[in-house]
Amino acid sequence: MSTIEMISLLGIIAGLAIFVIMSIKGFQLVITAWVAAIAVILTSGQPIMEMITETWANGFVGFIRGYFLIMALGALIGKLMSDAGAAKCIARALYRLCKNSRSNQKFIASLFVPIMYVILCYAGINGLVIVFTVVGIAAQIMREFDVPWRFYSYGGVAVIACNWIPGSLAIPNIIAGNVSGSTLVGNLGLGLAATIVYLGITVVFLYFDVKRADRNGEGFLDTGAAYAQGIKPADEEAEPALPGLIPSVLPLAAVIVLAVFISLDILIALFLGNALAVVLYWKYLSSVKKSLGDGVTSCFGAVIGVGVTSAVASVISASAGFQVITRGLGSLPPILAGIAYIVVFSFITASPSGALNGVGPVAMDFFNGLGLSAGTSAKLLGLSTFTGVPPHSSGIATGVMVCKFEYKKIIGVYVKVPLVAGIAAIAACLLMIQFGI
Repeated sequence: MSTIEMISLLGIIAGLAIFVIMSIKGFQLVITAWVAAIAVILTSGQPIMEMITETWANGFVGFIRGYFLIMALGALIGKLMSDAGAAKCIARALYRLCKNSRSNQKFIASLFVPIMYVILCYAGINGLVIVFTVVGIAAQIMREFDVPWRFYSYGGVAVIACNWIPGSLAIPNIIAGNVSGSTLVGNLGLGLAATIVYLGITVVFLYFDVKRADRNGEGFLDTGAAYAQGIKPADEEAEPALPGLIPSVLPLAAVIVLAVFISLDILIALFLGNALAVVLYWKYLSSVKKSLGDGVTSCFGAVIGVGVTSAVASVISASAGFQVITRGLGSLPPILAGIAYIVVFSFITASPSGALNGVGPVAMDFFNGLGLSAGTSAKLLGLSTFTGVPPHSSGIATGVMVCKFEYKKIIGVYVKVPLVAGIAAIAACLLMIQFGI
């Protein structure tokens, strides 16, 4: 290892430490990512201004150019659903299922948030937008059945699976397809197997957590008292007029059918889904103009945040010290090396999209060397992002703020469940690849 590589490696470590510490301390993501990037750039062994104006800027602008419109249209359809009451209508349908269940009502009610998160994220709505769409309805239902409020965090855990579910319009799945040259479906068998394993383990964790909380006498108010002020009982009679269930789900279904089964361009599918939502929800929106404006602007923070984390990955990749990391990971078997790149960078940047956009091509070099198909590579890329919601994640910070959690009460779920379920899902897929399934 040369002196320049050693200094650069120390700079990378320092930059990553800064990123994690500032994130946990609650600094705004853009500031955190920029400070971390500067630490890496100053020790990179490369011309400083070139690293800023070209490497960093290209990493940032490249993400914005490629995915801003997709995220904006996804946020817009989520806002229209929220304002028109379509999301609430879907929630009411799930609520009636809970009420009609003769046993395990509390567990079934606890599944509401994971189910809503997966449905909405699968249709292309960003997780940072979903929380504002779901949280109010979730609070009513979880209070009605006295489900501990901290279990809302299982939504953020379950939604990770959308990074590889076949046909998902989640940004990481789109990026994985673009990087690998695959479709949104990719390797169908691997995607379905990984989804079943991951979500199955997540549901098992949730089931036993609910049972344990019930034995201990824990209810909604134990962790939800701060949020509970002003929540009214889930009384359907008191609700304003809502769209029917079919009109409520139709825009989401249309986007999925157009993008996945008809293979229409994702932007066109999302645009048509939004147009259909405006038509179907028109009479339920108090101000169409305000909903459209708020929907588009609601994605700005998420887009900029992912863009700057993608730029951090870009400057790290261009630094002299990255060669040391490359040699270290390169000593692993090729398929594990490719996975390790995404796992490490997803954790570091707390952004699956940023990691895939930044170092996805590096991982693909390993997969291509093994002769893996584009579909198989896409699923491996998506699966490797299971570490993308670490303790310093902006998603967790947003959840803590919006849901008024105590950080220490919910962080355990984000640590244990994705780690166990993610490793199990990858292991299942590697076995399938090994045996040619």
